[in-house]
Amino acid sequence: MLVKINVPPKAIETSEPIAFQMSSTEVTAYQFDQFRGATVDGQDGNLPAHSVTLSDAAQYCNWLSQMEGLAEDQWCYQQDAESANWSLKPNALELRGYRLPTRNEFEVAARYSALDDAPTTKLIETVGWTKGNARFHLQPVARKLPNAQGLFDLLGNVEEWVHVLPEKALSENSDEDLVGLAGGAVWLETKYFSSSYNRSERSDLKSPFVGFRVVRSIQLDLEKSIGN
Repeated sequence: MLVKINVPPKAIETSEPIAFQMSSTEVTAYQFDQFRGATVDGQDGNLPAHSVTLSDAAQYCNWLSQMEGLAEDQWCYQQDAESANWSLKPNALELRGYRLPTRNEFEVAARYSALDDAPTTKLIETVGWTKGNARFHLQPVARKLPNAQGLFDLLGNVEEWVHVLPEKALSENSDEDLVGLAGGAVWLETKYFSSSYNRSERSDLKSPFVGFRVVRSIQLDLEKSIGN
């Protein structure tokens, strides 16, 4: 399920869309298996998909766009002919397709939480899975309380892929596709749990503690079609 997120005025300095839709949970193992056409024996399909590289996540996003009948020119990722790597199109934020959130979008979505006031370990563990309450074991999605926007596990379960978009990264003259990880995780202590937590990472990382969720930019005619 997609949830509409409105960016509060001056919440962050960004030229990114003022509204977007974000999946309420991390992409699950079952959902990712539909894309791969294979299942892992004995795996709980409600766990977040994990051990997913950035290219894996990008291809899933394009596949999801295709499954919804979107024209290929609205898909958000392109493959480099030489390296075979997948990267965000320069105009991706203007397209209708599914993609990974930007770091700013993730932070805005995660800010809709009581954790922004006076976070404590007890409060954090009501909304997220941490090293303290999960002890390195991934948990089924949506078992903790959602934030005020109805989003689950933004601050704990797997770390999630995000795009890091400095001004120069979204231009025709740039071949950069800077990426990072955001959100808490089952291997992190609660001191790292905040809406602004993120770190840089290699796009080819394949970790059992890394997954993703998807977003879509909201266009005016798309917004009308969902009744807003």
